[in-house]
Amino acid sequence: LAISGILDLPWAAISPDGAVVPPTALADTASTALARVAASDASGFWILVDADVLSPEVMPAVGSPAPGGPDIDELAALLAPLVDHPKALGMALTLYDPSLDSDRSSAARLVGLLAKSLLGGGRHAAPA
Repeated sequence: LAISGILDLPWAAISPDGAVVPPTALADTASTALARVAASDASGFWILVDADVLSPEVMPAVGSPAPGGPDIDELAALLAPLVDHPKALGMALTLYDPSLDSDRSSAARLVGLLAKSLLGGGRHAAPA
């Protein structure tokens, strides 16, 4: 990805020792990503979110759950400033497996993630 100029920020880069991530780490990560966008001549960027980045406690309906990921609120805190940026072109949310979600509770959590990320109070917030 780096050769192509694509910024890849795996969770391990945010929490390399697997320790609990401080609340400011995700906001700092968003700031770092947006600073790279601002420094480039990119006309826009896409956001790709794999559902399996989330903690299996909140997102068991994925094929490759991995412990230690963020919860819904933590991931929304990372995504909100990214989707609110004027150069954000779109977002893809992938790797949710409905066959592992018989009661659709994981689907409901993903809808909540999208709502918090897209309508979190920035320029895309719903009118009062």
